[in-house]
Amino acid sequence: MRMKAFSLVMILVIGLLSFGTVIAQDTTPEPTPQGEISLSDLIGNKAQYYDQQVTTEGVIEEVVNVRAFVLGDQAALNDHQLLVINKSDQDFDLGVKKDQRVRLTGELYREFNNGGWLELVGTNSVNGPSPTESVAPTAAPATEAIGAAVTVAPQFMATAEMTPSMLGTQEAGGTADLSQMFIPDNLRGFTILVLNSLHITYLTS
Repeated sequence: MRMKAFSLVMILVIGLLSFGTVIAQDTTPEPTPQGEISLSDLIGNKAQYYDQQVTTEGVIEEVVNVRAFVLGDQAALNDHQLLVINKSDQDFDLGVKKDQRVRLTGELYREFNNGGWLELVGTNSVNGPSPTESVAPTAAPATEAIGAAVTVAPQFMATAEMTPSMLGTQEAGGTADLSQMFIPDNLRGFTILVLNSLHITYLTS
């Protein structure tokens, strides 16, 4: 009789331990993808990531327009923020909204005020002349047409390279023309993360 009681107790103990193990497995958080950089580390060490593809996550703090939003970590100091710009040939879906946590992959550019917009878009932009701290485009000299007394002014000459975005069309590879996107003054000091493809994961926490 005692042996039967002991056996029943052992079965119950083993069953409870197994159940606890299953519960522990179910509540284990999803691991962070390998290679992901935290938003604070990315912005704190941004110089080493310029012109590279990076993966990070944060919360959408402001939807700027149909192709841009501010990504932050909702910290009290609010100094870990990126200006995320969608350069892909796809539009944002309804998941891009304020307070949504997202994980995304894009290419890191300098701030608008540090030449990033000039590097990204070129000189032809509704924002006016792009800052020239990083890149200084040079105008071609005026030339006189052969056989005619017509002089072409420098501003109408082709520069070293005329990209499709300067011409108001889509760039090669199906990316969007950003030359008509206005960047508000209060966002021109934000590091820019460019989405060349719409690789966004919506997170629940």
